[in-house]
Amino acid sequence: PAVFTSAFSESPAEREGRQTVILVKPQFEVGREQVGKGGIVRDVAAQAAAVEKIREALISLNCAHTDVIESPILGAEGNREFLLYGRF
Repeated sequence: PAVFTSAFSESPAEREGRQTVILVKPQFEVGREQVGKGGIVRDVAAQAAAVEKIREALISLNCAHTDVIESPILGAEGNREFLLYGRF
């Protein structure tokens, strides 16, 4: 079932054995100066940094494996978004 909650709110014992998929929206992860007109993050390096920021957060929570793909669906304003998989 789909659950819409913070990926970081559970204790380590609650996460063990779980899998998660996180929709990474770079416009919420990069600095304001990297968000262009219409809320679009066009800089590919900034998009990658946004994904890496969330991936590193998962690893800091003892996530054993991560993988990422570009979402096949663009955000409402045309932003590239990413699906980040994690297995604890």
